Amino acid sequence: MEAVRWLIPAAAWGVSDAQADLGYLYGNGLGVAKDLNMSLDYYNDAASLGINPYAEYEIGRFYRYGWGVEVDYECAMEHFQTAADEGYASAQVELGTMYMDGRGVAKNYTEAMRWFTLAAAQGDATAEINIGYLYASGFGVNKDFAESLKWYKKSAEHGNAYAQYEVGRFYRYAWGVERNDAVALSWFKKALASGYAPAQEEIDKIG
Repeated sequence: MEAVRWLIPAAAWGVSDAQADLGYLYGNGLGVAKDLNMSLDYYNDAASLGINPYAEYEIGRFYRYGWGVEVDYECAMEHFQTAADEGYASAQVELGTMYMDGRGVAKNYTEAMRWFTLAAAQGDATAEINIGYLYASGFGVNKDFAESLKWYKKSAEHGNAYAQYEVGRFYRYAWGVERNDAVALSWFKKALASGYAPAQEEIDKIG
């Protein structure tokens, strides 16, 4: 891969973005043999040169999901926090999820909602789903199906297959709206076309 040939010297010269790019390539085995240790090393190099939100986010994911390292939620939280404070939407979602699940920090739905809202303001479809979930569940907010549906629809309109499926279920099972199988079916078909296989079961039920 031609990019690797140019990125390696740039990384050696201390170019943070080049180091982060190499972290991505090694982490995914693109143009190089997949090597999680090398990937994490490059991300750490990038983060050490000053705040690099993408690198911080990726380091957080290594420790959150145990990619070649022991799972360490508190370490993950620190890196997600750094990236989230810089406005990195994906890190804000991860941070919100940590608060929602109580991983590495005391469970706090209000704080989770705050971070999801910040990410959603940037159009992050996963954040929109999570806000919809919190309103549907009544966690940290008053239970509100109408508000929940609004956020699931936002995510669905951004092309998220799971959100499309959930919107279909609102109309299929009359969660805060009148039952409308035709509308439900249209959303289930969108979800299926977007790759969400469980939608087929709901389509079959409607017939």
